Amino acid sequence: MSVNDIKMPDNIMDNVEKKLRTHINAKKKRRNLYAASLALILALGLPASVLAYNNYVKNVPYIQEIDLARQNNTISKLDATFKYKDVEFKFKEAVADETGMVILYEVSDPKYSIKSMNLKDIEVHPPISWGYSYATNDETQKEKVFLTEVRGDTFIHMKDNPITIKIDKIINSSKDKEIAVDWSLKMQVPVQRSKIIPINKEYKLELGTMKLKTLNIGALKTYIDYEFISIDKNKISFSPTFAYRIDNMNTIISSNILDNNTGMDLTNTGEEFKSLYYSTPKEIGITLIGASVNYKFDDSEKYYIDKTKLPMEFDFKGEKGRVVSMNEKDGYVEYIFEFDKSNRNYSYINFIFGESSQSSTNFEDIKFINQDNIDKLYKELSKKIPGFEKKFSSSNFNKGAVNLKVTVPEKDSGSFTIFNADKEILLNLDEIIIRP
Repeated sequence: MSVNDIKMPDNIMDNVEKKLRTHINAKKKRRNLYAASLALILALGLPASVLAYNNYVKNVPYIQEIDLARQNNTISKLDATFKYKDVEFKFKEAVADETGMVILYEVSDPKYSIKSMNLKDIEVHPPISWGYSYATNDETQKEKVFLTEVRGDTFIHMKDNPITIKIDKIINSSKDKEIAVDWSLKMQVPVQRSKIIPINKEYKLELGTMKLKTLNIGALKTYIDYEFISIDKNKISFSPTFAYRIDNMNTIISSNILDNNTGMDLTNTGEEFKSLYYSTPKEIGITLIGASVNYKFDDSEKYYIDKTKLPMEFDFKGEKGRVVSMNEKDGYVEYIFEFDKSNRNYSYINFIFGESSQSSTNFEDIKFINQDNIDKLYKELSKKIPGFEKKFSSSNFNKGAVNLKVTVPEKDSGSFTIFNADKEILLNLDEIIIRP
């Protein structure tokens, strides 16, 4: 059977819903999600559901899945109430699949919400997972959600056993004040099994081999299980960008993964699909259209700075830069770096000065060494993928760091190495078609 004509079993679709993409310059943006939420979604490699922008700024990002679970009697009812002073937290409902669990609660004073928690079975296990809550811009909304991670041993344990969620912090958003609590929410929630659709598609790319294994469709999240094998002994991290087509609808999704097990910074914009949890589309098209690439360098030479002879030029793998100036104050040294705007290999380079440093970066238009090919691919994808230009401006692919301010302790200011670098790439590959 061709991977371009894979057949799905009946009733295979659980949910492919809210799509997101990662902004190219996520490093420059202020994030509205807690870091733990990034770690969960991205560690699993999820290029689908849950984090569309127009949902997470609301308090119930899973509202479509929750409503469908209510309609189909697959939601678990909860009946637990906790109080902090005169503020009441009432836990109402929960939905879980093999990647996570969403718990709906209502708080009498909408300025309060849950900040952090652990998922554990105190008597049997040490903490087996963790959870996180959503930031909110709406202080009038009483209904909120928090989520817990479910995978590996957690999933195995949850299938047949009650669990205890230990809530340890709440927050008052009006005062940005965290408050310690000691609440234990005990429950047993059926875990909806994901449907696994084989893809088995392998791409031989310049940077390594990309293997798309399966499309995993769950009640809450849908994602591609994939593996990237770097040509350089796992020194390249590859975070793919896919274009998904559900019948005649189109969107672009981005899944950022760092070393396949940790979260990445992201800022989201997105487009909603009508949930497919209880219906089957005629076909699903999946196209690998690009990636965020992180290069890790273990072989960087050490660059020594003579503070009396600035500016100082350096060349790292063809990337030309300069230490332009310095300023010493209160035991710290502030360096200003500049980079050429043409013939670039990377959009961003990360410097290491000793044990600690702080930096800020200015991004501007640049020209990569292969800019002509980038422009050609952008035009091809704009014609091939409906809505591509609305999601990605052409300027997204010629932005790079041109000025960098680095502040380091005086004791570490004599030399630096280059630890890693980032770059966005575009790909124009054939669409994989999955038909029910």
